[in-house]
Amino acid sequence: MTVTQKYAVLFIIVALSLGLLLHLFGRYRWYRTFIEVQQNAKNIQTDTLNGTTSSADKVEKIDVNIADVSTLTSLPGIGRETALRIVEYRAEKGRYGSIEELINVYGIGPKKLEKIRKYVTIE
Repeated sequence: MTVTQKYAVLFIIVALSLGLLLHLFGRYRWYRTFIEVQQNAKNIQTDTLNGTTSSADKVEKIDVNIADVSTLTSLPGIGRETALRIVEYRAEKGRYGSIEELINVYGIGPKKLEKIRKYVTIE
């Protein structure tokens, strides 16, 4: 085997290994989110069956520092992907210091921030 062939084989091994790691990381992230959504759905069903959900709960502001994905999707204009980004940003950067910091999340611009401002809080 020549030196060039050895480098080619090494490059292919490194590229395949990196691709596999990225694939597995992506699957783990999706799986974690799927389990979280399932658990939250079970909690919501249990609360509804027990009668603990009231109209007053729907009016309360959502604290973005503790809210999960399913809670954030109840905000107007916030879908599952944006809710995931809000939670991931919080996990990477720490707690939100102000509502305006939500604008740093990809998918939330000035218009969407104004739309959700009256429904969120930072505590």
